[in-house]
Amino acid sequence: MPSANISASERTTLLYSLTSGSAPLRPDGRGARSPRPFTVSTGVLPQCAGSARLILPSPPRVEIVAAVRPSIVMEGETRLVLSATVPPPNSLSVGGGAVRDVRRARSDASSRLSRLLSDLLLSGVDDSCLSIGGRHAWRLSIDVSVLSTGGGNWASCADAASAAVWAALGSTSLPRTFSGGDGNAPEFVLDGRGTDSSVGPRLVDSLPLCATAATVRGADGRTAAVLDPSEDERAVACGIVVVAVSGDGMVSSVRTLAPEGGGGIGTAAWEEAVEIAVAGSQCFHLTLVKTLEKNLAEGCDNTEDGEGGNRGAFLEGSFLMR
Repeated sequence: MPSANISASERTTLLYSLTSGSAPLRPDGRGARSPRPFTVSTGVLPQCAGSARLILPSPPRVEIVAAVRPSIVMEGETRLVLSATVPPPNSLSVGGGAVRDVRRARSDASSRLSRLLSDLLLSGVDDSCLSIGGRHAWRLSIDVSVLSTGGGNWASCADAASAAVWAALGSTSLPRTFSGGDGNAPEFVLDGRGTDSSVGPRLVDSLPLCATAATVRGADGRTAAVLDPSEDERAVACGIVVVAVSGDGMVSSVRTLAPEGGGGIGTAAWEEAVEIAVAGSQCFHLTLVKTLEKNLAEGCDNTEDGEGGNRGAFLEGSFLMR
């Protein structure tokens, strides 16, 4: 049932089930620290340098595709750029002259998700592996397309979108480069006949993952925190935090979102929510690493010298750059 239509009695029942026992009793049967199961596949867009599709199959279904497009810029320019596209809320109608409102809502949601992911994921990434020759660098444009939000808003897609970005960047391979000058001239050659698949794993070594936890408060004042909240759980939450965590468990950033249920939480409840989110991010990270290793191993013989994974030839031939 859409959380926008949750009734007062359903709200009371949900809060009681989440806060009354020794552990939250969630409607979908998950434990407090259990994320929704997901599947992720890489190399889904052969024309891109890297790509991934992430699906949360359990109803309501969430599907996100992330694609990496390379270009060459001068040294010192931004190397990692992210943009997201989110479908309009289901509650908006395109009839009765409301098309403009739908477009505005979609643009606003897309901008908010783009900013959130850029701030949480890209600010601390070590992108030194994207340098070329000293004067140039690769710029990777990361396009995140939310095909289905599962009935939620843009914020409910943050965790899944960050995982899709991680998988897409981790599977990225770029054309090999080598010197094309006499040692003094800043020239290099791009050889599109062979790719370097070491770039992706080096990028995601410092790329965090997002995990969201929601805190709810019962009528008796007791609180409980749950990982990867459903839409109904978000609707009754008094606090929501999104935490960016690196693969070694270090927290790089925390964002507190305005809860749909109103209210606020104390320091102890906030710390519990952050702790649960950190644990959840480690679960996401382990799953993604195993998936990436498996996919790269299956596609390791698709390019010259046994490297490059299952991406297509987005650049062919050799080019002298100055």
